Formats: sequence, structure tokens, C-alpha cells
Amino acid sequence: MNAATVETQIRDRLAALAPEVLELIDESALHVGHAEATGGGHYRLKIISAQFAGQSRVARHRMVYAMLEPLMRHHIHALALVTQAPGEPVGSCEEDIMAFMAEDFAATTNVDEKTRQAIAPRLREHLQKIAEQQVPITYRELAKALGLTPPNTIHQVTEALEHLMAEDAAAERPFIAAIVISKARGGLPAPGFFDCARRLGRFAGDEAGPEAWAFHAGEFNAAVSFWAATAATGRSG
Repeated sequence: MNAATVETQIRDRLAALAPEVLELIDESALHVGHAEATGGGHYRLKIISAQFAGQSRVARHRMVYAMLEPLMRHHIHALALVTQAPGEPVGSCEEDIMAFMAEDFAATTNVDEKTRQAIAPRLREHLQKIAEQQVPITYRELAKALGLTPPNTIHQVTEALEHLMAEDAAAERPFIAAIVISKARGGLPAPGFFDCARRLGRFAGDEAGPEAWAFHAGEFNAAVSFWAATAATGRSG
């Protein structure tokens, strides 16, 4: 499928959103020769739709990904999204444009419980080692360190991280998942981290607002302190 056909397919599939504005830019030429340019196009997409009113950023992105799912498996490598409701200022929803790699999209692909439970203990063990270094790790670095295999390696990580968050909340421990960050968000975890923290009763703000930065800083520091000490105690025991 050539680029023109992919663009037509994207517009046709998103027509169901009845967008007031749909701006699509093919930036594939900017990524020629890059290590991550292994196939599929790089696109920047802005959509203004009444169907986004009252929806979180994560929910909006999931709507878009659900519609583009067949294309994202083979024809879209990366997609940068801005999603707005009519009359919504950019600053109130998405001044920072979020980029997601197609192999890692989480809109319609769920990791089964057996896989999640198999990954989670390995994930916690590795993050405890990272905690001792007192530095964060990215989702992609973590997927690589665990040797996860495609497709959807980042989504495998995020699903397992949410499993760990539920365990930590039940045990009243700091979220070890706070050690994992996204470069695309400037050092914050992905929005799913904050959504999960909200469901678990620990966070009540905007995942892109200043409260998110304050919450993450507190959780990161607490997690590093707690889990590094736990790892040290385990060795001494």
C-alpha cells in the first residue's frame, strides 16, 4: 500500500468521528535512515471532534487507535496525536503531542492474564535492581532488558506494571512502576500509570498537569528508597 493510499485509508477510517478538523501530515521522509525506521510511515495527526468531549486523553487515543488498528499493524510505524473537542484550547488538553510506536499500541490488544502474571515477577525483580541505581528506566529499555518478544512489547510491560501497582497498593507500598518513564512525556510515566493510580485511589489530578509531576516525583523517590532498601535487606538476609 503506497503512502497516498494509507493517508486515504486513515481519513476514511476516522470519518466515523465526524471531525470538524482533521489535519494529517506524513513525516516519513524525516525518518529515513533512522534506526527505528523499519517499515511503515510516520504521521502527525490532529483531530477536533465533538465525540472527544468529556473524554480523557487516553480514551481519545484509544478511540483513534481502535479505528486505525488494521493499518497500525503494517502501514503506520509511528503516530503523533493531538485530539481536541470543539472549543477546547490546546493548552487544556495536549500542548505536548504524544507519540506512540505502532508495534506498541495498546488500544485494542490486551495481554492475557497468564502472560501478565508470568512477566510481573521478573519485572519487579529487575526494577528492584534499577531502584538501587536511583535512576529511571524507559518502557522500551525495560522491554529489551526483559527480552520480551513482539508484537506489543511495550504494552506487555505496561500491563504487567499495572499488575504490580495493584499489588503495591494492596500492600500499602510505593509504586515500583514509578521508576519507569516515557521519553515522549519528558520523563513522566505514560498516562496509563496515572489512570491506574487514580483507580487505586492514590491520584486525583490531570495526568499532564503539574500535579502529575509532583505525584510522580514523590512516588519515584519513595519507590527508590523503599525498593532499594528491600533489595539490600534481601541480600543481607
